[in-house]
Amino acid sequence: MLTFDPGKMPFHWYEVNNYSSGNIGNFNYRILPQKDHLEVSWWMGVYSYERTQQKTDASFDFTPAGLEQAWEWLQQQFFSCDPEEIQRPLNILDQEPYFPAPQQEEPTAEEPASQPQQPEVPEEPEEPDEPEEPEEDEPPFDIEPSGMEEAPF
Repeated sequence: MLTFDPGKMPFHWYEVNNYSSGNIGNFNYRILPQKDHLEVSWWMGVYSYERTQQKTDASFDFTPAGLEQAWEWLQQQFFSCDPEEIQRPLNILDQEPYFPAPQQEEPTAEEPASQPQQPEVPEEPEEPDEPEEPEEDEPPFDIEPSGMEEAPF
């Protein structure tokens, strides 16, 4: 049987701007202090908060009573989930790979945003210079003296 028994940090932990996070099986949670409230989130899976798209967020007062309400809310969310989904063994290799969202380029001050941009035409690559073939009497490399005298024998 599943139990919701996370390591609860005292309120002072959040007062000094620390956050807490953890997981119970595939149920992940995070409590993040903000200036005037606690931001509480939970999600399922193997990815971190930043890499997860489906997550549930809530906000609570930044008080000891608000922290207790946050833990109670997390417990309710935990028990509202399917126990088999929480206990199902997950492997990061079984998940779809994470791809960050594409960055949208903002128009610069020089380029007005209203003009459609022309696609860039790739330039034709230049043909590389072919190496010259050495003459038959000439070695394919330069032989430089090594600075050593020839042996007298």
